[in-house]
Amino acid sequence: MEFPYAIGRAPTPPPGASAIEDCARPRRGFATVEELRRIDTRTLTIAGDDPRHPTQLARTLADVLADAVLAEATMSDLLVNADDLAHAFAPAIEQFLATSDRDF
Repeated sequence: MEFPYAIGRAPTPPPGASAIEDCARPRRGFATVEELRRIDTRTLTIAGDDPRHPTQLARTLADVLADAVLAEATMSDLLVNADDLAHAFAPAIEQFLATSDRDF
């Protein structure tokens, strides 16, 4: 199973690289799908709509993660400010938190 952006670690920064240069490097948080399978924390997955965060990646992550929920809401070019994002995602986040067995 291929995770083009979620899998693989960013290379170690070169000696003397500034903190800004290091922060600007692309991040890849997991080296293998098996690392993802070990995550057992309840997770809300929200699909993107761009090449770096494709909808299919969110669906696949929701299938791979042990306790993931795929939100019905997705990113969109129509969401242009914080109010748009809140309106689009707050119901999914609220439902996710309400159905969690943990206190937040």
